[in-house]
Amino acid sequence: MNTASISDVSAICDIDALRQAEKSYRDLLEVEPGAMDVRVDLAWCLFMQAVHMAGQESAIRNNGLSSTGNSVWPTPSTALTMQAQAQMMLNECLQNAVTVTQLSTSRQDQMVMNKLETLVKLACGEKLISSARINASRILADLTQAVMRSDQDSCES
Repeated sequence: MNTASISDVSAICDIDALRQAEKSYRDLLEVEPGAMDVRVDLAWCLFMQAVHMAGQESAIRNNGLSSTGNSVWPTPSTALTMQAQAQMMLNECLQNAVTVTQLSTSRQDQMVMNKLETLVKLACGEKLISSARINASRILADLTQAVMRSDQDSCES
């Protein structure tokens, strides 16, 4: 029986490559915030990193192993910090997914983001997705009001 250790995970999932990709996607969105294809890629990248981090946190909690495979006695704060970081990544992942779903004209992008939301729902439950949708709706409403005020101000001038 061939079992992989936690130290073998790095060969399966290159977390450094995911972090670099995340940085590149964020840089691109700074220049072009409406690039929905970049938002799709960023959402998937954040999802993969959150899953990776959740796996590390689970291994630490269950096995007392560090991400390098060495035996450790983790502190509760280490596991909670990793859990909080994974949660933040999932929240941002969903924020991008909902943004694409609401604003993209590409049916393909919308379908991909719906699949991602389904995976998050299976892993985390409906509450996280509902929260992301409510937040995205609030942001969209705020944006709509700002545009309407801007149009109204320009008509009055």
